[in-house]
Amino acid sequence: MKKLLLVLFCAFTALAVSAQVKTYTDKLVITINDQSSEPQTADVKVVDNGNGTINFELRNFFMVAGENSIPVGHIILENLPVTDGENGVKSFTFNGTLVIQPGDMPGVDFWVGPEFGEIPLDLRGKMTDDKMYAAIDIDIREAFGQVLFVQFGTDDFTPGKIYTEQLVITINDQSSEPQTADVKVVDNGNGTINFIMKNFFMVAGENSVPVGNIVIENLPVTEGENGVKILTFKGNLVIQPGDMPGVDFWVGPEFGEIPLDLRGKMTDDKMYAAIDIDIREAFGQVLFVQFGRDNFFATEKIYTEQLVITVNGESSEPQMTGVTVIDNANQTIDFELKNFFLPNGETSIPVGNIKIENIPVTKGDDGLDYITFEGAVTIQPGDMEGVNNWAGPMVGEIPMKLQGKMNENKLFVTIDIDIQETLGQIVNVQVGTDDFINQEEIDAVNDVVSLHKSSSDVYDLSGRRVKNPSHGIYVVSGKKVLF
Repeated sequence: MKKLLLVLFCAFTALAVSAQVKTYTDKLVITINDQSSEPQTADVKVVDNGNGTINFELRNFFMVAGENSIPVGHIILENLPVTDGENGVKSFTFNGTLVIQPGDMPGVDFWVGPEFGEIPLDLRGKMTDDKMYAAIDIDIREAFGQVLFVQFGTDDFTPGKIYTEQLVITINDQSSEPQTADVKVVDNGNGTINFIMKNFFMVAGENSVPVGNIVIENLPVTEGENGVKILTFKGNLVIQPGDMPGVDFWVGPEFGEIPLDLRGKMTDDKMYAAIDIDIREAFGQVLFVQFGRDNFFATEKIYTEQLVITVNGESSEPQMTGVTVIDNANQTIDFELKNFFLPNGETSIPVGNIKIENIPVTKGDDGLDYITFEGAVTIQPGDMEGVNNWAGPMVGEIPMKLQGKMNENKLFVTIDIDIQETLGQIVNVQVGTDDFINQEEIDAVNDVVSLHKSSSDVYDLSGRRVKNPSHGIYVVSGKKVLF
């Protein structure tokens, strides 16, 4: 019996070793009728079967069309042959029919994919240990009269560093909404770099025009202060055609040589680039492109406060949370509440990261910094391990109102999130409590405390010693303490 158990154990161990699982995280873009969605962060799980084949899993896939998104389901392909290529890049392909499986995202009861039945699907992909690229053509002409072109990652496996920042395009004083974009930098080792911005789109209102790849080679780099490197380019450039699946025509190469002016900065972790693209001969205007932000000397602080969420008059139990505040050193801050969950009965829905940039800061007479914001915000996917399905990015832009105040030690913020169009309600989020005490009050209490021999005793805000403190703010050893 022991021998049999040992044999079974060895067999299961060998199976576990042979099947390795890896999750790739990258940008996903969906193109329908030459209209591409905004890049969204997605995961692809790959199971290495140990026999020259893999299983490919793109789970909880949504078909994005304009402002709408349709839950499709799990795209799972098993036993895909893998071939070894140059520089350790492996290739895999599939061309056949597939039944899309229903997803498992909380709160989504209907997935349209299984209703399609068997549909033609064409996949071409590459991968290394750190990166994956996959182009998927999903033929749903029988159901929707069109083909979905899905791109995960980029087909660029050359050595280099990828910077991911927000991209804003301004035309005729009208700026686009920030979108996540990548710039690749190849260090040539001689004081120059290659600057590569792939699959650039010119965004004008609700329309976007595919332009192409902006590639500037041998761009000089000079050393600036505090380790910040400076890069500049001013000259003529021919924009190269892009390589996004489903886009057959790129307008950039049609411009021919056009004037381009770039000013930028970078460190190992951050890049900022301002690019002026002169297309007056073709369109009568200049594109102003901003990648990243010129706030290299910003300081970051994390406040730990109580979080209370109110939906339809029902408030959640207070829970401690961390809020990141970045002081941009220009009388604005960035506010980020990461991995936000929305209570839903006995369960909770993963929403994502609430991030608002460039919130103006005004100094109050009480010494506190006041912040206000009102506008539309796109919630970004969270980064909590084990959670892949964040509902916030699927909703798109939603109205949001933020009001708050803060000092070095404390933050109080209320956020009204308007999701009436999707869930028919407004969510109120409260971070911290509005019980700030000015320095004069603290000094007065400390004067009373200093008269006592035991500085570890607990005192209320009137300077009276308290034996059994309950909920509230007290002074212990000369410092405010929240019980």
